[in-house]
Amino acid sequence: MNINASIIDQRLVSVADAIRQQADEELRITEVNRLKSLAFVYLCVKIVLDLEDAETFDCLTMHISEEYDGEFTVSLFQGKYKNSLEGNANFPETGVTALINAIKYLFDPAAELQHINARLHTKVEEARSLIRDGYSLPLSAAVI
Repeated sequence: MNINASIIDQRLVSVADAIRQQADEELRITEVNRLKSLAFVYLCVKIVLDLEDAETFDCLTMHISEEYDGEFTVSLFQGKYKNSLEGNANFPETGVTALINAIKYLFDPAAELQHINARLHTKVEEARSLIRDGYSLPLSAAVI
């Protein structure tokens, strides 16, 4: 592992320690590699959206901005962390398919939501409610 990857990896260890209890209680994530991957997404969301720690965990998958001038923005986050910088890792097709499906459900407020966790369900319904109220939705997605 090179020095840059080592620095990021050490940072993720401290982030994972900070979110360990909440990850276990709310997401049932306890396995070390899954927790480190979650910590990576957490750190990226925190930096990209410039959020405080308390807000970041609630936006791990999806963030809805305040309405402004008849529009609101939805940012979707999905990540995969690898310790290696060899460049031979890829994002699983199922993850990309899930992201595409999430976007379909956002744009179709009448679509029935199935097999979705409670945290994400609340966010999706919030976005769909804004769409039903006539707000526009420019969408940005970050695959990290």
